[in-house]
Amino acid sequence: TLLRLFHPLLGVLMAGLVFLHGWLMLFAGPKLTDARLFSGIAATIFLVAVLLIGWKMGTSASQRRIHRLLAGALVVGYIVHVAL
Repeated sequence: TLLRLFHPLLGVLMAGLVFLHGWLMLFAGPKLTDARLFSGIAATIFLVAVLLIGWKMGTSASQRRIHRLLAGALVVGYIVHVAL
């Protein structure tokens, strides 16, 4: 399907935007020491885990399940980060 074709590209683009945003906020943005900073770091850790598992994932159903669970955790981390 079309989504399956663009899925890796969208993941890499999302990661690039997240890392750019994180770098700008840490070094050029306001100095945050509240929960928003820590929730952003947690969401970024989930993103890195999703990227690494997605990169190394073969046809294993268990790896696919872990990839989806971590993607769900990433979405929850993003929602918490935006909501704070």
